[in-house]
Amino acid sequence: MRARLNMLEGGSEALKTRGKHLITRCFFWEDGEDEEAINDFVERFISDVEFRRQSIEGNADWCHINRIYEAAEEVVWRFYSNLPHFLGYTLGDRKTEKEHREAYAKFEMYCKSVYKYIKQNINALMGNPDYQEALLCGRNGLERFVKEHILPKVERM
Repeated sequence: MRARLNMLEGGSEALKTRGKHLITRCFFWEDGEDEEAINDFVERFISDVEFRRQSIEGNADWCHINRIYEAAEEVVWRFYSNLPHFLGYTLGDRKTEKEHREAYAKFEMYCKSVYKYIKQNINALMGNPDYQEALLCGRNGLERFVKEHILPKVERM
């Protein structure tokens, strides 16, 4: 795969970026463990000019999923980090260690649910006028969008 990407970089004026990243692509949760899905993404990026353009411009579906999920994860992290024992425990305190592990497991499970919801509903979310407005407002707008349009729906699942 890397050899194919190198060929692409060598053959395209727009992609001559030695030493720089074309895009930053995160694979969250199960997506990051699926090597075939990662390879499929790279293959599509290499072979599909329109997808590559959308990816570089930040307009591909996966870009919107990443953007929304990262804002959501930040909101959820701030909530959970205020819970007792979430951020840590004193070594040897088994009761607090257990509470920490339970709180962190809940945080992780909730984040997975949020990501799953975003991924399954990305087209509707992208078409929401509030999302388009949130994009113009940056991180604060995205976090407000997450609080209003995503977290309430995930909590009902």
